[in-house]
Amino acid sequence: MSVRYGARNVGFGAPAPKYTKRHHETPSAGDTQSAIINANGGCLDFNVRVIQFRTGLQIYGAHNTGVGQNGYTHCKLPGKSLRPLTRSEKRLSMQAWVDRHGRNIEALNSLRKRGGGPRSKPINDYPLTWGQAVRFADRCDTVLCPELKDRRFTQRAMASEMARVCKALDYPLWPMALLSMWKPDQKCAAFVGQDYEFALIFGKQLYLAYGRNKIAGWKHKPTVIWGPKAARAWLN
Repeated sequence: MSVRYGARNVGFGAPAPKYTKRHHETPSAGDTQSAIINANGGCLDFNVRVIQFRTGLQIYGAHNTGVGQNGYTHCKLPGKSLRPLTRSEKRLSMQAWVDRHGRNIEALNSLRKRGGGPRSKPINDYPLTWGQAVRFADRCDTVLCPELKDRRFTQRAMASEMARVCKALDYPLWPMALLSMWKPDQKCAAFVGQDYEFALIFGKQLYLAYGRNKIAGWKHKPTVIWGPKAARAWLN
């Protein structure tokens, strides 16, 4: 499989473009099926974190660490009907929810939210593992640009796992991280050190793109910088 991007198909190993126009969603509407569908034909800012299952660490889509912070309002546990989350359940972390309900993919997928779009939209969006998200995005012709939110993305093993999924499905791997977040140089090294792509981004902190070269001392440099021209010049 490969995914349509502009006028061409791109697969695993395709270099990240010098510029992107990425679709964004709010934390309460993003990082699930509706967001992927809404970005059809383009790129999606897809936030990723790491969660612990019984079988080991798993990468999944989420902007924040909390259930309610990510917009989840309902759940559908195995053998049960869809029901609203209690106030205390919304205050749980995503990890605590998974720990409470089996520490597996079924526990993660049991959360539900409405997603983006009209209020009449069904409450059936659920959190996706990286593998689930890539498979869904491939069918929608959407290129996920995973924003590496979790500190554990400084580990080469996490980069390798993301690459394993993308390679198996011939899907592009264009990860990115904010310069303002924790140890972006180590996140970059985890990917570029294994010959994968990595994009440096700025979000709302565009002022960081000006002045001194912020990556001059990095052992591994980003393959691309998606930001102001002043910052893109750091790679020259």
